[in-house]
Amino acid sequence: LVRDGASLDTMFSALRHSQRTILAIETSEGDVLGSFTSTPWRNNGNNFYGSCEAFVWMLRKQRKHSDGDVNCASLDEYILRESSLEVFPWDHKGNRNVQLSNTKRLYVGGGHPEDEVMDNVEQFRKSG
Repeated sequence: LVRDGASLDTMFSALRHSQRTILAIETSEGDVLGSFTSTPWRNNGNNFYGSCEAFVWMLRKQRKHSDGDVNCASLDEYILRESSLEVFPWDHKGNRNVQLSNTKRLYVGGGHPEDEVMDNVEQFRKSG
């Protein structure tokens, strides 16, 4: 954010020639999630686009402990936390709504963009 800011237009410009991208996001609560997409990001209004060669991923454990501490007691604990992830591949039985992006929002995965992403993160955290 310090170097490039938070503008999606800046991201689209920087990634316009990148056929495949890995997106990684860490929330203020310590959840880490992201995606792999095989279609370049672009400002496409409110229309879905993209190849079904894509998936969404999320680390199973938060980076922050319940007390807000981000440090691990050991290297083993750090490796376990950072290497345990859940992958959600495109489901050929679902729709082809893979990517949607414009100057105000960015979505990856099927379903409807109005769905609350963080509700899904919270539900995943409770089940894992």
